[in-house]
Amino acid sequence: MVILALAFIPLFNLKEILFYTTIYFGVHLILVCQMDVPPFIYQEMTILAGLTCYAAALQHRSLLQTFISQQKLLAMNDQLNVIANTDQLTNLLNRRGLEEHLQNNEEHHFGYYSMILIDIDLFKLYNDTYFHQAGDHCLQQVAESIKKAVINITDIISRHGGEEFLILADNLDETQLIALASKIRNAVYDLRIKMNDEPESPYLSISSGLCQKKLAPGMAVDNELVSEMFCEADQQLYLAKSHGRNCIYFNNKIYY
Repeated sequence: MVILALAFIPLFNLKEILFYTTIYFGVHLILVCQMDVPPFIYQEMTILAGLTCYAAALQHRSLLQTFISQQKLLAMNDQLNVIANTDQLTNLLNRRGLEEHLQNNEEHHFGYYSMILIDIDLFKLYNDTYFHQAGDHCLQQVAESIKKAVINITDIISRHGGEEFLILADNLDETQLIALASKIRNAVYDLRIKMNDEPESPYLSISSGLCQKKLAPGMAVDNELVSEMFCEADQQLYLAKSHGRNCIYFNNKIYY
């Protein structure tokens, strides 16, 4: 029996060996103290007790390893989900991440809910002039400026694609919404990113289209509502682009 036990030692760590050895000798002691049996039966029962403890040990280890594997798999899935939902260049939510966030965190609001749709003016020209590495750095700078300007932790910022960013803001009235959009526009312009190498080169700017909805009590903010707001904000953004860029449009009116 001792030889059998020694053969299984490499399969377990010290804590497991001590635990199951204690169980084995406990069973052994019960047999000695409480049972009056012939020696050959006692020997067989002792071996059976040892094998039972060993089987329990294997099952315990198997269950523990399965649990650990499941936890590792869940952690890996969470990590992959974060990667899939995050824009790797700016560390903002990407479009997929925004949609999944709204789907998994459907919230009910009361009052105003707003959207700011931002597009970097003439970004293709900037990219063609300074190439993609500079273009990527420019996107990162713009993203950081937006994050610093948006101080409400409940607001959602995403890179919606290319040079386009989207902000969802809660509890802002019309004046506050325009003020936030203006703050972002000024912050990006203050980066003083030149569009070309000419001395009189203009600085990089953004245009914004705004949309605001007054929600009824208990109304959910979901992908359907956001899609509707996006269409309206996109129309306002088109007006901003058509009227000289570097401006804000809201309810068909221009702001700076």
